[in-house]
Amino acid sequence: MKKYNALLFLIPLALNFGCKPKMVESSNKQEEISLPAQEKNQRDYKDSTVYKYKNYKVVVSPIKDDSGENIFVFDKNNKLIFKNTDYFVDLVDHYLIIDEGTTAYRGLTIYDLEKIKAIFSAGYDGVLDIKGNLVNFWTEVSLANSLKPKCPESNIEYNGFVELQTFDLNQEKLLHTGEYKCAYFE
Repeated sequence: MKKYNALLFLIPLALNFGCKPKMVESSNKQEEISLPAQEKNQRDYKDSTVYKYKNYKVVVSPIKDDSGENIFVFDKNNKLIFKNTDYFVDLVDHYLIIDEGTTAYRGLTIYDLEKIKAIFSAGYDGVLDIKGNLVNFWTEVSLANSLKPKCPESNIEYNGFVELQTFDLNQEKLLHTGEYKCAYFE
């Protein structure tokens, strides 16, 4: 009965966005992104996914005939406060994490929803790893010869280097780890 009541509650929201509700198995659309275990309620529909957090609701739907997603963020009063057309990663407290791109090297932008503005932006390679208030990612860097790591022998022709960096959401500060590895960029 609870599932039925929740579905009835969400049908008007889904219809407002032109979506036909249909329960489907939950799946991570971007396998390369590691998502944290947080207090959120996720509902998947045929044409959208609704993520409900303590103070926000995020509605995500694919853009028809193009890449990206329609991302709508509502406050706890159900007022639309933010919209975007990239890829939703997650929401940590009041920080919205967005992935920009479809290639191996993509953009990362973090928005502060209290200020409704971007507070951080960087390129990243590979996997985003979110642990609590820390967003970890590998980003391209230029290195002095003394800092360059030895690249493993393989069929890959490495042409650059990346550093593991961390953006601390609590401090709104970028931290450099000094951990480097070889990378290939297209």
